Amino acid sequence: MAKYLVTKKIDAAELRIGMYVTSLSVPWSATEFPLEGVLIKSSLDIVKISRYGNHVTIDQNKSHSSKAVTKLALPRAITNTQTNSKNIWRRLCTEKYVVEKPIAKQLKSAENLLVRVRDVFEELKKDLLRVELHSIENIKAVSYGIVSSLLENPNALLWLTKVKIQQGKIYDHTIRCAIWATLMGRSMGIKQSSLNTMIEAILLSGIGKAYLPRAVWRKHHPAEMKPEFAISINITLEKLGHCHVDQRVLTIVANMNERYDGSGYPSRNLQDGIPYLAQIAGLVETFDLLLHPMLFKKRRAFGQALSQLYCFRDSLFNAALVEEFIFATGLYPAGTIVVLSNGCRGVVVEQTKERRIRATVAITHDAQDYRLIRYEIAVLGEGKYQEVTIKQEANLHQINADDMNKINQLVSKYQQGVVTNILTSTKQLLSRK
Repeated sequence: MAKYLVTKKIDAAELRIGMYVTSLSVPWSATEFPLEGVLIKSSLDIVKISRYGNHVTIDQNKSHSSKAVTKLALPRAITNTQTNSKNIWRRLCTEKYVVEKPIAKQLKSAENLLVRVRDVFEELKKDLLRVELHSIENIKAVSYGIVSSLLENPNALLWLTKVKIQQGKIYDHTIRCAIWATLMGRSMGIKQSSLNTMIEAILLSGIGKAYLPRAVWRKHHPAEMKPEFAISINITLEKLGHCHVDQRVLTIVANMNERYDGSGYPSRNLQDGIPYLAQIAGLVETFDLLLHPMLFKKRRAFGQALSQLYCFRDSLFNAALVEEFIFATGLYPAGTIVVLSNGCRGVVVEQTKERRIRATVAITHDAQDYRLIRYEIAVLGEGKYQEVTIKQEANLHQINADDMNKINQLVSKYQQGVVTNILTSTKQLLSRK
């Protein structure tokens, strides 16, 4: 008895290895496929097919059920009916982190860490077709390093990325996302083991994104989820299939393109049906693409990107998580170029939740907008800067490697001076006794 043709129209994001595609949004003659109909044998086939439209039709009788399909099955999140209350993740945020090292002591180790991260990614890029276990172990190691560095001092690594990492490159974008996510998790009080898992997932997600054509990035808007990004997840999961990656990591990778209102990919999960670490990963990725649009030279101001992210509350993202992110970063994180209330300009070197507009700033330009011959470290709210605050973000000036080196030297000298003053004061107190 002959089988009847059983067809089904699906999103391109739902394609899996083993499916048989019978029709596209365009005629087969306009594609690179020689026959009308194709059996998907690899993730690269999925990428090719997705270029010809957002929807395809598959023949369920001709589709194969194979181990490859099972391997690509996305780890599912818990459903809304399994959660007892909204924002259940708050119960898991129990840590209270403090700054353990001054920024001057953390800069050198943070700089070495960035070099190590770039070396790992450069090695991975040489052969994306074969992702080996040792590559995964290297990424896991640097993810732990990023978390440890930012827990010790949340400013050093973020400051270095302003110069060391350039916008536009996929791996640079992935590293920045890891840093934003750690800063947010640190502020929320997420346990270090969970932070390690989340950052490993974010870094590994770059494997699949590297396969996306430039045309996809060129047309991409952070507020619009497209099937191609779900395909990049499939590729990542496929490449990790033989590397014994922690299931929690895979779950975050599989769900970081889901959205709070159900508009994401690939499973249309919504609200608390999306693991909260995956929600954070998706949020920080969207923010970084708002701040550094891929393939565009001009970046947005930090405040502008935050404002756009704020508009996505309870649509793309949980409103509470958006507010947590804004609270974690503030308006002027380390590396932000600012105008002070006295008219001078400079770069934020270090800030805390208690000192948002009275941060430590490296002053580079005077009130007449002339570049200073010698930069100066100013702790706003103290000494001659007692009445000075940050007025607004400035985009007229950019920092370069020379500026960074000068400021790093200033920070080191400033920190040494602080230590010297403390020791002197301590000796004076002891002598009085």
